[in-house]
Amino acid sequence: GFNNYLQNKFVLGSGTNEPLGLYNIAGIPVYVLGTGKTTVNDITYADLEELWWSLPKQYRIRAVWYMASATAKAVFALKDSTGRPYFDKEKEEIFGRPVREVDDMDSSGATNPVIFLGYPKDYILFTSGQFKTDIVKTGVDLIQTDQVYTQLTGYFDGKLATPNHFIGLKLAAA
Repeated sequence: GFNNYLQNKFVLGSGTNEPLGLYNIAGIPVYVLGTGKTTVNDITYADLEELWWSLPKQYRIRAVWYMASATAKAVFALKDSTGRPYFDKEKEEIFGRPVREVDDMDSSGATNPVIFLGYPKDYILFTSGQFKTDIVKTGVDLIQTDQVYTQLTGYFDGKLATPNHFIGLKLAAA
């Protein structure tokens, strides 16, 4: 649906007639898994914890995790030493923050991050084709109640997803 489309563009967008996605924003810090950790099944709880604590606190408290379904499946399969899962699959959260599955994110190889963690609320995105007609319920200044208004929004990329708002996790090179 529309939300999946926006999430994909938020991560993968080229910046030409679509937002500049996280894969294309220069300077986002990346935590690289150690030698030999070349698949999403090699991600550990400690790796996720390192990523979590590497994001500044002001962004961490409202952060969102972005990853492909294959990566999410591996992360949600992680268990502690007693065999209990670290994360609740039903809630789809890691450290209490939501996981968003982005269909076309990498889940193999060491070229792009397989996970992003960050604070997307400071990223402003309007997409073309948005058209809204409604009736004003409360008058403000020169606008009176019961007037019909039309709101058109075109493409605008605030480019507010700065490198300090996000951190990525990459697999080790094979």
